[in-house]
Amino acid sequence: MKVGLGQINTRIADFEGNAAKVLDAYREAVSRGAEIVVFPELALCGYPPRDLIARPGFLAKDHETLQSLAVDTGSVPLVLGCLGERKSDVGLQVANRVAALHNGVVLASRDKTLLPNYDVFDEARYFEPGAPAGPVSIDGRRLGLTVCEDIWNQPGVDVYGRYAADPIQPLCGGAIDLLVNVSASPWGVGKGAIRENLVRDVARRVEAPVVYCNLVGGADELIFDGRSLVVDATGRTLAR
Repeated sequence: MKVGLGQINTRIADFEGNAAKVLDAYREAVSRGAEIVVFPELALCGYPPRDLIARPGFLAKDHETLQSLAVDTGSVPLVLGCLGERKSDVGLQVANRVAALHNGVVLASRDKTLLPNYDVFDEARYFEPGAPAGPVSIDGRRLGLTVCEDIWNQPGVDVYGRYAADPIQPLCGGAIDLLVNVSASPWGVGKGAIRENLVRDVARRVEAPVVYCNLVGGADELIFDGRSLVVDATGRTLAR
C-alpha cells in the first residue's frame, strides 16, 4: 500500500483554510499514487482549540466542514482528526475523533480514548473519552484508527500506567492490516526518538505496519515538529 502523509500546518479556528490544505494535499497524494492519505489530529479546527470548543457553532462548523470534505473524497480513503458530537445525557458532549472519509461519505470514526491532562495538555476539560474499539473495514482492508495519546500507554514510556484503558489491545493478534495514528504531539528535546521507538514497539505489538502523522507548525507557546513516519510490522522504519 502506498501511503500519503499530509503533514500540514493548521491554523486554529480556520476551518476553510485548514480544509483547503487537506484537500490540496489529498489531491496531490492521490495524483502520486497514494492508496490512503492521512492527516493530523484535529486537522479541521486546529490544535489545541481549548475554550473555543465551548463557543456556539464551533462544533457545528467542524462537522459541516468534515461533511463538505467528505463529498470531495473519492475512492482513495482520507483519514484525519476532527471534533465529534456526542449525543448522550452523561458526560461531555464533544469527542476528539478520527474519521475515515471514502467515496463521498464519512465511512467510519473512532473517538480518542486516552485524554492527556498533564504538562501542556488539558484534554479532559473538553472531551469525553471513547472506549477502546476494534478495526474498521475500508476498501477491503482492516484499519486500526487511533488518536495521538492512544498509542502512548506502553511499557517504557513516561505516561505508562496513567490510564486503565488500553486502546491498542483490541487491535492485536492479527486483527488489523494497518494501524493509523493521527497526532498533534508538541516538540520536546529528544522527543522525536522517543516517538519513533514508541511507534516501533506498537507495530511489533499489533503485528502490522503503523502510519503516524503528526502536526507541524506553531500555535502560541507550542511548536509541533512533524516527524511523521511509517514503520513495518517488525518495527523497521520505512519512511520519516
